Amino acid sequence: MDIVSLALAVTLNCQQPVTKDVIGLWESTSISRGGIGHNFEFRDDGSYTSATTVLVDLKYGIKDGIFYMSHNKGEPINYENGAEIEVTKSGYKLNKDGEVEVKTKEHPSKDKTIVGVYKYRHYTGGMAYEKYTDDGKIKFRLPMKSISGCYSINGNSITVTQEDKNSSKIKYIATKDTLSLESQQGKYTYTIVPEGSWYESKEIDYQKPVE
Repeated sequence: MDIVSLALAVTLNCQQPVTKDVIGLWESTSISRGGIGHNFEFRDDGSYTSATTVLVDLKYGIKDGIFYMSHNKGEPINYENGAEIEVTKSGYKLNKDGEVEVKTKEHPSKDKTIVGVYKYRHYTGGMAYEKYTDDGKIKFRLPMKSISGCYSINGNSITVTQEDKNSSKIKYIATKDTLSLESQQGKYTYTIVPEGSWYESKEIDYQKPVE
């Protein structure tokens, strides 16, 4: 258990759940045209976080020193519009018509590769996360706001509780890869993030953009 999770569990007096089938990070399958969705992270210490998050998945490719990517989810890579790329162990630099963009990995690699996780201040003021995989995928995540608290499971229901607030009960059905949640607000489906919590959505670090 990390320090943040421990502090939350102590403050809210969370109890470890008896059932472990919802533990992990789940992302909503329903996403707006602007890429806005939600996530749920259920931890094994009985604490949880739910965040409104921009969820964008794209594809990328590098050919002859030029970086290309798809423009929208599900579309093929656009090989007609690229940028020169310089890859290092710590990140990469793009140069498109003299406009330079530099991104640094959270953890440097042993070799020169674009693969890894990047964290940077987004122009909207929040902290954005990008993950480049070795099979040509880009995962962009921008947590916007979140709530945290404790949860417990009884039968087919999850009870979530925030500090000094009333509890809410949510019906759930969990499989290995999907989680269905149903409450008075509606029914929603989530898919598991196999690699776990690679981005931070509990503590939202927002700074008002400079005008």
